[in-house]
Amino acid sequence: MDKQSDVWVVTHYAGQLIEPENIEGSKGVFGSELALLEVFKRVSFKVTVFISKPTGYHFEKYGITWKSDEDWNHLIKNPPKHIVISRYLVSMCDYYMPTSCKIWLWVHDTIPHPAYQGIQLTPSFCRNMSKRL
Repeated sequence: MDKQSDVWVVTHYAGQLIEPENIEGSKGVFGSELALLEVFKRVSFKVTVFISKPTGYHFEKYGITWKSDEDWNHLIKNPPKHIVISRYLVSMCDYYMPTSCKIWLWVHDTIPHPAYQGIQLTPSFCRNMSKRL
């Protein structure tokens, strides 16, 4: 990714626990959450992370912009060049992903996380979704 790239990061797990205003002191911040922070605060391109916060949430720290996942559908009208799906492949079920975007899957576990709303997804479903990556 070049320095001019806009990168949006989609995550389901982080927004439940992370308070970007005090991320290092947030309860429940462990490996995946810290990886998200540590990697993206070191890159040279613009990163926006979408987390579970009320509509209109906007916070900047360490060069990372944190936004509400509820604002995705409005903001995606001007899509970024790259979308990173952090940990949960099934984020593609909840977010519209324009075909103009390059989609990256950041796997934190030994396999792409195959659960969606408490249901284990079939391997064939995950393979079909992976074709977009």
